[in-house]
Amino acid sequence: MIEIQIKAEQRLKKDYTSKLKKLPTGRLTGFRQNGKVYYKWIDGGKEKYIGAGNPELVEKLQLRRYLEKMIAAIDHNEGYLRELWENYRPVAPEDVLESLPETYRNRKLLTLEGQGLDLRAWEEADYEQTTWHPEHKVHRTAKGDMVRSKSELIIANMLYERGIPYHYEEVLHMPDGRYLVPDFTVGARDTGRLVYLEHCGMLSDERYRNDYLRKMERYCIAGFRPWIDVYFTFDNANGALDTDKIGKMMDVMF
Repeated sequence: MIEIQIKAEQRLKKDYTSKLKKLPTGRLTGFRQNGKVYYKWIDGGKEKYIGAGNPELVEKLQLRRYLEKMIAAIDHNEGYLRELWENYRPVAPEDVLESLPETYRNRKLLTLEGQGLDLRAWEEADYEQTTWHPEHKVHRTAKGDMVRSKSELIIANMLYERGIPYHYEEVLHMPDGRYLVPDFTVGARDTGRLVYLEHCGMLSDERYRNDYLRKMERYCIAGFRPWIDVYFTFDNANGALDTDKIGKMMDVMF
């Protein structure tokens, strides 16, 4: 989360710096008289009285000061965030194991009570995948899985690029004896437990939407909690995918 915040503020700083280059230099001073504010423009040691006129110039100089203040705050924050980042000790099981000397790196430690799964072994193991309409799986991911849609292809590749272990369309047997097929079963690295990621695509289609509502109801009835056990991604109304938001969710939740 610290890394995400630093990157987000760096993007803002880049944007603000670009805007500053297009604005007039200098600063404002002013005084109020009879309910109006009268301004002076100070630039390069020269002072120019502009009074209550030229609101466009006044607004640009106000914007300059605002952006300069924002950039100064970002610079200030970055130092503190980087110090926190450098001193923070991760508690994700995989990270703790990797920090141990080689003589202590027994992967069985990851499966101690309360520590969840050995996610690397889990990802590489065979699993029960749905056989429903295999001919619809036409997109090959970077990991080598065949998926049904371009959105699923993008999501699978984002998980793979981040080193987040996942299974595609693994059959999930429910307590009532029936089963569901999550789009992705994901190994959450910070806890070593399995969570589920559902991509909601054609929500403008009533039949698709109703099918997904029934699927979400079955999750809830079985005790799976939204945004704790089951996570969601969405296409927008035009069928586009916001990979920036999805990436941030993955970085924080998985």
